Amino acid sequence: MKICFISHSSNLGGAERSLLYLLETLKKIPKMRLCVVLPSDGALGVKLTRARINWIIHPYKWWTVRRGESRRPVNTFFYTHLDSAKRLKNKIEKFHPDLVVTNTSTICIGALVANMLRVPHIWYVRELGEKDHGFIFEFGFAFTAKFINDFSSRVIFNSKAVMKEFGKYILRSKSTVVYNSIRINRKLFIKKLPVTFNYPNAFKLLIAGTISKKKGQLDIIRATSLLLVRKLDVELLILGRCTDDVFMKKIHNLIDQSGKKWRFQVRDFIENPYPLFQQCDAVLVCSKNEAFGRTILEGMLFKKPVIAADGGGVSEIIKHEKNGFLYTHGNYEDLASKIELVMTNSKLRENIAICGFDTAKGKFLNKNYSYKLANIFKSTRVFSSPSKRWVKRLNFNLKQARELGLEFN
Repeated sequence: MKICFISHSSNLGGAERSLLYLLETLKKIPKMRLCVVLPSDGALGVKLTRARINWIIHPYKWWTVRRGESRRPVNTFFYTHLDSAKRLKNKIEKFHPDLVVTNTSTICIGALVANMLRVPHIWYVRELGEKDHGFIFEFGFAFTAKFINDFSSRVIFNSKAVMKEFGKYILRSKSTVVYNSIRINRKLFIKKLPVTFNYPNAFKLLIAGTISKKKGQLDIIRATSLLLVRKLDVELLILGRCTDDVFMKKIHNLIDQSGKKWRFQVRDFIENPYPLFQQCDAVLVCSKNEAFGRTILEGMLFKKPVIAADGGGVSEIIKHEKNGFLYTHGNYEDLASKIELVMTNSKLRENIAICGFDTAKGKFLNKNYSYKLANIFKSTRVFSSPSKRWVKRLNFNLKQARELGLEFN
């Protein structure tokens, strides 16, 4: 079987890492041939080369924008996405794929190429959109969700929360939930970093991931400040990349207001954060809505107690006071209370960490994830042709559709 995967990014974020682990497993299956399309050079391409997985570069645009950015009218769809899809189709048709898989909801080019090639398309939806990543679909949510349904033979969601978000527009018969896997290379486990935390006796808190308003770093800064006021010995490390200078300034201002800024660190993204997971005492996930929660599983695998905001797909992983703790997003006093409970009750902390480890290892093993998806891929053999109403929706005519090689029923 030949499968072509389309990635929205060439970086190594959560979706890209899950894709990489999947590809490494699929590669071992007899008669399975793979090709990956990336929008540019990057860290993912380096990893694919090392894994001896074929990949090509083809620049393409996302069909999402940030709130406040201008949206393109639907009549630009033809020029923005269809023209790029036609050029990509010319690149990959020599590979003769049996299936095209799009790894995210942020791009549509894979669905268009699959249609032009008359092969089945699977859409892997991993995001809640504005609720977790702060982006909106440039042609609107309803338009996008209907497009995902009609241009796909199957739609895979990475949590029940994400499936529920799109469920109004996507057929239940096409929908499947497959939780992301987690796998950490043992070499990364044992790699040593200089001690990053400054206070050896402090209770060390780590929040890792994109630094943005949606990710809730302000909650943990306020909670840490409150714990310091209570004379508790804590230290916070915020790790991640930030592209919003205004928000980063707000973070530093809030830290300054604590009166104990030396108890806080803000560090840029690093490719291997796992030595920092080893050094910390608890892992925080403060996103208002998290589609899945990869960092939760990473913390669990390091046998660290995880405290997370109760939103999105988080409660599908954490069972409160059994394998982790949930707090109400925005309520930093609630968060501070959960941290204090973990700090002061060593037996509870140990039990929660062990149960979390068992959850991550038992339910989210990479092998189970990969082979479940492999079975879905192998069983998806029917090309799904969208209705002719999409010709009008996309603001072009049947003649143009035929010239592009698009198929409608």
